[in-house]
Amino acid sequence: IAQGDYQEALALADTTAQRYPGGRSWQWGRAEALKGLGRWVEARAAFARALATYPQEERSCHGAVELVFKIGEASYQAGAQDEARRALTDFLAEDTPSSLEHVFGPMRSRARQMLDQLRSSR
Repeated sequence: IAQGDYQEALALADTTAQRYPGGRSWQWGRAEALKGLGRWVEARAAFARALATYPQEERSCHGAVELVFKIGEASYQAGAQDEARRALTDFLAEDTPSSLEHVFGPMRSRARQMLDQLRSSR
């Protein structure tokens, strides 16, 4: 994915899925590859599947919170406005540690920007 070869990354994720069907990392990697290919509807579903691998009591951990943002972003890009609003609002409601501001700060800015655009398109 880092080299931009999303098709190869997707193939690798699909191969890994056969060996580790319940794995979180390949599901996340598959979602990122689909996102890179601009296949937003599929990416949204893949990010949701990756989030589903987190038990409910772990839904506030950093990885799960990031996945909520990614579901919102993919929903926004796919034109699923209600789902985008819901996910982005949920993401912004999460309390993230200041030590991870370099990670979550840009995501919060982007989430606010997408929500503003969704409000103005009503």
